[in-house]
Amino acid sequence: MNDARRTRVLLTRSAEDNADWARELRARGYEAVECASLVEQRLDTGPALARELEHADWIAFTSRRAVDASHDLAPRLPDRVRVAAVGPATEERVRERFGRCDSVSRAGNAADLGTELVRLGARHVVVAAARGGLFDVERALTAAGRTAARVELYEMTPTAEPLPPAALDVDAAFFASPSAVQALSSRGTLPATCVVVSIGPTTSAALRAAGLSVHAESRTRDLDGMITALSSLTTSER
Repeated sequence: MNDARRTRVLLTRSAEDNADWARELRARGYEAVECASLVEQRLDTGPALARELEHADWIAFTSRRAVDASHDLAPRLPDRVRVAAVGPATEERVRERFGRCDSVSRAGNAADLGTELVRLGARHVVVAAARGGLFDVERALTAAGRTAARVELYEMTPTAEPLPPAALDVDAAFFASPSAVQALSSRGTLPATCVVVSIGPTTSAALRAAGLSVHAESRTRDLDGMITALSSLTTSER
């Protein structure tokens, strides 16, 4: 593979999320090719959120989008409801929107967040999430005898446009969710020489199910982990 300053990396998230990663990639000398594959659609679940918050002692946010959607529906959370975030980026958004965050997953994933909430004595947790997302927070809670109510605030839907020409001339592609895999698979085919990097096991499974090889898998659910995974391939070729 080419070195960092010539490596063209395809980003397959939403336009907003791609832009965040593209800035960082370019700052590190990569060439980012932004190909928005997903569009956010808000769900009319405000009444469900309000109802569940009446009985909750915690609310757990599984993404920044969940934070934004929740804030639009309920700008102020009840003082008795403590707030948890799945990782540092979500924690930052929680503090921006609600002014506080009481817990954040140390491992940066939903399963660990659920385990942490059990440790903190949570009794009934509202899980603010995306439609079609994983149930790892709920599983950890219910396995420990706690209760959880999932409120789906938005969904990510695939775009229908064919892949742009720039997407067909890349060295690597970053996939950060099964939804992105599904969206891109319906739009076209990556170059045979393209290195595929996954953000984690669930996305890797989706890639393989779609008939794509996974050349590297991030150890952490963030851009740093993706870059490290890609760099490990580059280093092994030297």
